[in-house]
Amino acid sequence: MLRTTMDIDCPAWLDFFHGGLQFQVIHHLFPRIPRHNLRRTQKLVQEFCDDVGIPYALYGFVDGNKMVVGTLAEVSRQAAILAKCQEVITAGGDPLHGHSH
Repeated sequence: MLRTTMDIDCPAWLDFFHGGLQFQVIHHLFPRIPRHNLRRTQKLVQEFCDDVGIPYALYGFVDGNKMVVGTLAEVSRQAAILAKCQEVITAGGDPLHGHSH
């Protein structure tokens, strides 16, 4: 779970505006934790990760958005490749040699 998600670092006074969405790691690890305990739990999990050497992805607002946009761009690129493969297969073409059978 820690490899596939991240938290966004922001001051505690902004927690109300984010509604807990900035604590994705904690939400995915412990989905039933009440929102008001997310920040405290984040600190405990970060300490555990530091102790055992597991990276904990915590980004600022700008860097976090860059990560999300970059990931969406990569997913879009992969979807375009899959769509092209499907197009070639359904047309009966040979994707390696560029001609139909």
